Amino acid sequence: MRVRDELRGGIGLILAFQFVTAAAGIALLGRTGPAIESILAENDVSLEAAEAALVILSTPAPVLEADTDAEHAAEERAKADAARLAGLRTAVARLKANITEDGERPPVQALETDLAGAARRVPAAVSRFTASLAELTRINRASMRAADATARRAATTGAWALTTLALFSVAAGLVMLRRFHRRLVVGLGELHAVADIQRQGDPWRRVNTAGMAPELSAVGEALNALLEARTVREVRANTVPTARMAVLALLDARPEALVLLEPCGDVFASNALGIELTDRAANVSTLRDLDGVRVESLSRGFVLLRAASAETSAAPGGSKTHTDG
Repeated sequence: MRVRDELRGGIGLILAFQFVTAAAGIALLGRTGPAIESILAENDVSLEAAEAALVILSTPAPVLEADTDAEHAAEERAKADAARLAGLRTAVARLKANITEDGERPPVQALETDLAGAARRVPAAVSRFTASLAELTRINRASMRAADATARRAATTGAWALTTLALFSVAAGLVMLRRFHRRLVVGLGELHAVADIQRQGDPWRRVNTAGMAPELSAVGEALNALLEARTVREVRANTVPTARMAVLALLDARPEALVLLEPCGDVFASNALGIELTDRAANVSTLRDLDGVRVESLSRGFVLLRAASAETSAAPGGSKTHTDG
């Protein structure tokens, strides 16, 4: 896979994880918010109505003057009972309108039954009325705790989901970082190492393209080809003088005049007597025509001219011998 495609794929994968994480966070808030709203809408209204009813019941009756006649006192008590009844009826109506649990219906019905007696402060009715209010309060608080537990579970589940997505995102980032390090950073380091070693004088070090990105692998192969071509040229350049020196040593060890010609006809090497022989010839092409010169054909097109003495006459057309070997 090309580096460009790997970069696009890796960055796209990480961005996808980030998008999913953000969407999961929004969904988590969307689930937690309604749970809190349901607590306020379903239970807080009932608790407020129950508290209002208890406040009305606990409000003392108006204190009358000692000289108030019985008729006026009865009117004041009737007014107080009517106001108490109206307040209790309003509270009971709110409780009845906000029934959200099946267990709330029996206590509300009991409140409606004891409403009038509680308004007149009949002890038994007041006792039953307060007991029904306490039951409604208990039911609503239990419902609140259940809703709170639901919201907590949703928050915990969402938190673990976000954590899991974050871990996947980190893992994907680490995998892509390691892959880019192996295919890009290590590859660039390999190219730099080869260039540095070549600069230090080692002509045999080559780029190891295994595991590289295709672009760097192509660069490494091109560099290897250039280094190989340079090394071959240097080896050839160094081999010819070495071979010539070895041939000269062999020729100098012989007593006769020896001249070694290249396939193109130029003199490749000769011993001291061979140099005198070449000096007596008009040019290289006339060496074969000197008297006493024997021509021996060697491998790869080389030709060896051999003369018994450097005093050989230079007269053209003289006798010569030709030996293939």
